[in-house]
Amino acid sequence: GRIEGRDEGKMRIRGGGTLTRSLRQIFQWYSSKYGHRRAIEESSESHVQKRANSSSSKGSASLTRSGAASGTAGRAGAKGGKKKAAPNYEGLAGYMEIMKFCEDYCCFSSDSGAALLTTVQAADIYLSSAPKRSHCLDTVPDLDEASFLDFILRMAVVAYSPAGNMREGQFHEAPENKLKALLLHMWKAINHPRAQEKALNGHSGACDAVKSRGGDLNVHGSATFNQTFFQI
Repeated sequence: GRIEGRDEGKMRIRGGGTLTRSLRQIFQWYSSKYGHRRAIEESSESHVQKRANSSSSKGSASLTRSGAASGTAGRAGAKGGKKKAAPNYEGLAGYMEIMKFCEDYCCFSSDSGAALLTTVQAADIYLSSAPKRSHCLDTVPDLDEASFLDFILRMAVVAYSPAGNMREGQFHEAPENKLKALLLHMWKAINHPRAQEKALNGHSGACDAVKSRGGDLNVHGSATFNQTFFQI
């Protein structure tokens, strides 16, 4: 992976190198959580809708014979129509999942007591990184993989700047160094004994042994990140 652009407002992580691959697995971890959450929400909404339809049909039992026949024909026509395709959330992560990523990788707090970002800053960075859409203004847009990489880079720029939350002497000038500092923070956070212990206890599905590598617990999708960290 490489950073394109020198203006901090226009920089992007691009390419298919070690950095991109390691961050991709982390993104896919939270993307799968998002898909699972949306499936549960839509199942619940469907159940509520079916109950509402059932109540409505019971209330219309006193229709005249001709009206009932017409309703039957209408339902038959509806069944013959095309079934609405289920939304596809593959390759996307929602706001809740990205904020959970920030929490899991200790961006809001750390053992040193210094937070990289506030929740307000993280929310602003999320909206700045999300694909711009002119419709659905009432809906917070999701992040795709490229937007997530932009989110990571923007986090580094904000956190490790003089105006950020870091203490004096902990900010960096070059964007590459800011990104490396953030990745180091993430690596320390996910490999802290407390994070490993929490994963072993099976809290909130924090690890995935199926996708682990070389004994790594793949805590929050970090197996590839840990394996390649020292090559970044």
